[in-house]
Amino acid sequence: MYGINESLQGPWAITQPMSLAIKNTLAQFVADQEAVDLAAGLLGEANEPIVYEVSGDVVRIPIYGFISKRDTLIGRLFGGCVAITEIQRCIDKAMSDAAVKKILLDIDSPGGSVDGVLDLSDFIFSLRGQKEIIAYANGQMCSAAYWLGSAANKIYASRGAMIGSIGIYAVVSDWTVAKHKAGINTEVIIAGKNKAVGHPDRPFTQEAREVIQERVDEVYDLFVAAVARNRSMSTEDVLKIATGDIFLAQDAKAIKLIDDIKPLRTFYKVVPKAQRIKSVLPAPAASDTVHNQMVISLPVTSVPDHKLQPSANITTPRSESGKDKAVDQKLSIEEQCKKDWENNPKLRDEWVSLEAYTGYTRGVAKGRIKVYPNRESCFSPIKKK
Repeated sequence: MYGINESLQGPWAITQPMSLAIKNTLAQFVADQEAVDLAAGLLGEANEPIVYEVSGDVVRIPIYGFISKRDTLIGRLFGGCVAITEIQRCIDKAMSDAAVKKILLDIDSPGGSVDGVLDLSDFIFSLRGQKEIIAYANGQMCSAAYWLGSAANKIYASRGAMIGSIGIYAVVSDWTVAKHKAGINTEVIIAGKNKAVGHPDRPFTQEAREVIQERVDEVYDLFVAAVARNRSMSTEDVLKIATGDIFLAQDAKAIKLIDDIKPLRTFYKVVPKAQRIKSVLPAPAASDTVHNQMVISLPVTSVPDHKLQPSANITTPRSESGKDKAVDQKLSIEEQCKKDWENNPKLRDEWVSLEAYTGYTRGVAKGRIKVYPNRESCFSPIKKK
């Protein structure tokens, strides 16, 4: 649970609306462990690897959604996560591909976590002179996304794109008063005076505020320095626009955050999918495990005067052989899941953790999750009583 609290604190390089959405949603999870388990079960599979797309001598690398060093539950909760490690993998492949002369970073992201962004920005900048790298603001190129995009040789944008949000912040919650009123007393035992600075179960003091502010300022200074270097601007000029503000493309061009406004087709000619898509990673092997089925959460009371399809359409998790797995009725759900986890390597390959698999199984057992064997049985008409 503390991992969620750390996520809420940051530091963040992300737009304020997205950070507030994340904070409000995760705050609900902090109070509801079952919700965490259920979400982990539903979102247990990692995002698909970034697709490496080639048109002529140009490779397009999409950078869409929440940016984090690796695939995370937070990113998947909010419409998708793009991992720094996957972006790096795509760029490495493009650099080693003799047929590729130009790299297009197609960016639509509000930013995200700071971790890993500085190193990737430095790496992109270091490639200048080897192959041309273009960053394209295809919606949003904000905060951490701009940190990355600014390292390209040139930055272009669509007319309605939003660019900037150069700034860093952290969010700290103090639950001590609320817990005291609820009759809960929590003690945080530390060694090292700043070890638990910002912990929600410790009063947020001025000293703690100063420590976190110092961290935020340090990351902000790195961000500003990177933009100054990447865009050939003075630190003073960057500081004038590094206010956290977001600029429409026309204004962003006027203050030198981008080079020009052009449509994406200027840089990348769309050709038939079969001719242009190359996966950076080998395609996953076919499997008959539960992840190849369709998973849907359906509250039974959510459709007045209707009922769910007959239970014959519903399947339970399957074993590696494809047969319904034997469940020891003497074991609890947690014990059975642990047993399955230890005995079935396919489960360990397809679920990110034992907790995620357990959360999914608990959801199935309680009727919160229905698993249909195919799309047709899932979307067959719902009949009235």
